Amino acid sequence: QAFADFYSLPIEQVPENPLDLFHQRTHKNQWAENTKPHVILIMMESFGGHWIEYQSPSFNLLGSLETHLREDLWLKNFLPSASSTTGSLSSIMISSPHRPIGNFLTESEYMQVPFRSSPARVYSKAGYETHFVYGGNPGWRDMNKFARFQGFDHVAGDVDMEAKLGFFKEKHDWGVFDHDVFRYVKSILQEATKPQMILVMTTSNHPPYQIPSD
Repeated sequence: QAFADFYSLPIEQVPENPLDLFHQRTHKNQWAENTKPHVILIMMESFGGHWIEYQSPSFNLLGSLETHLREDLWLKNFLPSASSTTGSLSSIMISSPHRPIGNFLTESEYMQVPFRSSPARVYSKAGYETHFVYGGNPGWRDMNKFARFQGFDHVAGDVDMEAKLGFFKEKHDWGVFDHDVFRYVKSILQEATKPQMILVMTTSNHPPYQIPSD
């Protein structure tokens, strides 16, 4: 009855399993299938929509990003899956919400479960090479192990970035400044021989809010 009310359907049109009404399939995107564009999702530590409300000429939080918020597609109606970085990030890795009051997936009996809903696994089946890039020590809360179980081909952190790009003149308490993380991601794209799916987690905005000298 609840599903009939919600969807304004006669009760006899509600399937035996009402959850089937939730299932939606988007139309085939022929351009994406032919082009296979690189896909990059960047999750920025502690940088939610609330901060953007304080943006002004005298308090410039966005810098050159402001141009993109004015000219690109900017979707604001989102909430994090959890009130912590770990919960939100692990939920993104399996494309499923965090369980209320439950342990973080990386700290539970599900840490080694390869979820079928993992975007990395979906992209791999579509011919993509998949990466999880973390702007610090990827062993944080066993995120590196969890990412591997979710089908990411490559997991990289601060040590890997320095090995690739050379010594960083500056780092912060949590790891690598965002601009160096982005340089690393750019190097992946420049050397790519196949479509890339990259999930990035930055650390610069984490307290104590250190910024590079330049």
